[in-house]
Amino acid sequence: WGRAFEMSPVGYAVFDADQRIAEINPAGCEILGRSRAECLGLHWSDFTDPADRERDAAEVRSLIQDTPFVVGDRRILLPDGSTRWINRSLTMIRDEREMPREVHLQFNDITPQREAEQRVEMLLAELVSAEQAACERSAHEVHEDAIQMHEVAHLRVQSLTRQLDPD
Repeated sequence: WGRAFEMSPVGYAVFDADQRIAEINPAGCEILGRSRAECLGLHWSDFTDPADRERDAAEVRSLIQDTPFVVGDRRILLPDGSTRWINRSLTMIRDEREMPREVHLQFNDITPQREAEQRVEMLLAELVSAEQAACERSAHEVHEDAIQMHEVAHLRVQSLTRQLDPD
């Protein structure tokens, strides 16, 4: 287990009963942007994006109560204040009396995927906007063509009327 823990490309952290990091592997340290010494003792909220803290607190409460695991994407804060996205799985480990003992966190950096998704969403919004503009432009052009055709028809009617009734 020790070698797999240390060599894993997936971040892995073990939180104690006080919800502080008791163990973390090198991949986890790299994802959190901190050294092992800096990570040990951190409370989960120390690196959770403020926008996700309440949701994370609710998930930790559900783990303590009865939920065996929680999976999802979250933002974490790096020491420089920047944000990174992770996909993570939290699993509650209980003792022989079924009391909460520790939480195991497995996590991957998914920031590049999230950034790509945001770029795709932005490009789609630009495409929709361009399509709407093209439709509006086309509708305007059709309207202008209709006005011109109406004017031409009106002039022809006047011309024919004059030819039929020269007085």
